[in-house]
Amino acid sequence: MHAACVAVNCGSGECKKDKGFHYHCECEPGFANMLNNTKFPCVDHNCKASSRSRPVNDR
Repeated sequence: MHAACVAVNCGSGECKKDKGFHYHCECEPGFANMLNNTKFPCVDHNCKASSRSRPVNDR
């Protein structure tokens, strides 16, 4: 894991290092960044409270 990602929780995604000490969360299929901001965790579109939500079709 890159130093920029050490304390980052991307939820249902993976932290990717950008230039310098910057990062973004790359989401798994079926998930999206909260508020469409790549610094926020990846969540299911139908689940706003938990970063551990699963897509509806996987339940």
